[in-house]
Parts: sequence; C-alpha cells; structure tokens
Amino acid sequence: MKVRLFKETKVEEPIVAIHYKKMDASIESLIRFAKVQDIYFTGEENGRLHRIQAREIFYVEAVDQKVFIYTSDKVFRTSLKLYQLLAQLKELEFRQISKSCILNMNVLDTIRTLKNSRLEAVLSNGEHLYVSRTYIPRIKEFFGL
Repeated sequence: MKVRLFKETKVEEPIVAIHYKKMDASIESLIRFAKVQDIYFTGEENGRLHRIQAREIFYVEAVDQKVFIYTSDKVFRTSLKLYQLLAQLKELEFRQISKSCILNMNVLDTIRTLKNSRLEAVLSNGEHLYVSRTYIPRIKEFFGL
C-alpha cells in the first residue's frame, strides 16, 4: 500500500481519497478509520460537558433509562438514546452485544465462550463485558465466522 500526502493551502478540511483495485477488509478498515475521525459526541462528567471522539469510546451502556459512554478510563453521561448512538456508530466497528450495550470492536482484546451460551469479551483496558446469545451471530460475523 502506498501513501501519498499533498499539502494544499486552499483546502478547508482534509480530504481522503482511496484508490483500489478490489474492495477487501483492509480497504474497508481504512474507510471506517477515516469516517470515525470526525464523529463526536457530547458527554457530561461531574457537571462539565466534554467532547468525545467516537474512536475514544470503548462501549456505550444504558442503565436505568440513562445512557453512559465509557472510554478507557472515564464514564460520561449522554442525553442521546442507545438506538441514536447505534445509528451513528453502525457503519464503524461498533456492534451491539446486548440489549443495553454497544461495543467498539477495536478495543476487544479477547473473547471466550461461557457455559450458558454467552460470550465474555475482555477489553484492552481489562474490563469484562458479556455478549448475550441474541447478539452472538453479529460478533461472529465481525470475525468472519
């Protein structure tokens, strides 16, 4: 893969152009990476609003009709509903893993099968999440299984 960079003073925002002969997993990954750069969400922590980049999100969870965005080391409350976040994140490498949780697949370290037909996902920050049976096919599809 060749990378060419061009500095243009008249360009208002960066433009990414990908030339390819055949669409494959690496090209799709590049596209998702480029798209995620400009997606931000607003979250509240200790009375302060923060701007959270989509790529910083480890997972999103709904608890008691409140939605929280988890990063590697912080938790933010958002006014968005889980389905609204999923709609914005679905083209990226995020997958719903339970009725109340959306996972960034890029932070998934390992996954293992549990006795009760569920999966346990271990994230790169050491957190453990559980994949409900209903959502296992989506996780397997991500891995090409």
